[in-house]
Amino acid sequence: MESVFLTLFILEKDLVGRIEKDYPCVDAHRAPCLEVAWSPFNDNVIASCSEDTTCKVGRIEKDYPCVDAHRAPCLEVAWSPFNDNVIASCSEDTTCKVWLIPPNGLIRTLSEPAVELCGHQKRVNTLAWHPTANNILLTAGGENKLLIWNVGTGDALLEISGHPDMIWSVSFNYDGSRFVTTCKDKKIRVIDSHTGEVLRQGNGHEGVKPQRAIFLKDGRIFTTGFTKRSERLYALRTQVCFFLNERKIDKSKSPKIKI
Repeated sequence: MESVFLTLFILEKDLVGRIEKDYPCVDAHRAPCLEVAWSPFNDNVIASCSEDTTCKVGRIEKDYPCVDAHRAPCLEVAWSPFNDNVIASCSEDTTCKVWLIPPNGLIRTLSEPAVELCGHQKRVNTLAWHPTANNILLTAGGENKLLIWNVGTGDALLEISGHPDMIWSVSFNYDGSRFVTTCKDKKIRVIDSHTGEVLRQGNGHEGVKPQRAIFLKDGRIFTTGFTKRSERLYALRTQVCFFLNERKIDKSKSPKIKI
């Protein structure tokens, strides 16, 4: 799935190359769409967020109600792995908000979050739900700080500092005992989610553009990024040597690759 200006395209997995002008799409937002997320419970439902400050869920008509989420561009959304009616969003307005979507979908525009998490001093770049502990959410802010939240109480359980530059992505491993981050300093870090200790650190991709990393179920780490010449790359890494295999995709001026 890819965002192009204000429009969402649902792409076949084997489709490569340029999108045809008449390809079916969802006319979703009034400003660039920054992030989309599939519901883990329903393959026909997605959530999207945009620079128009809104989040939208489901099959979108022009007058469809939305989540009037933030006072500034909404940067990322994520469905709760425990409740298909709960979604979290983060924004340039320094907040992360948790929303309760009605069981039958949105009837009217939703503007009051179930929980508002205020602990960052700058934009909240990314977030991730804990895979095995209900109501635990990880956020990364523009002040290079990570926070682990108890969404049920709205309290920050753990604050993690130490990244010297902007954090681009976060991803928990299969059981949630650790998570991996990518950073503007081109380092990949594996961090203990209970203590905040950096367990492993290694070199990421060499390009200056944003890179991302996710944990695979078997414990390996999959990353996407760029070379110094802006050639797109993906790599498979272990937590020990941080490198198994790296392959080029193509040349692109796109600012980032979504996993």
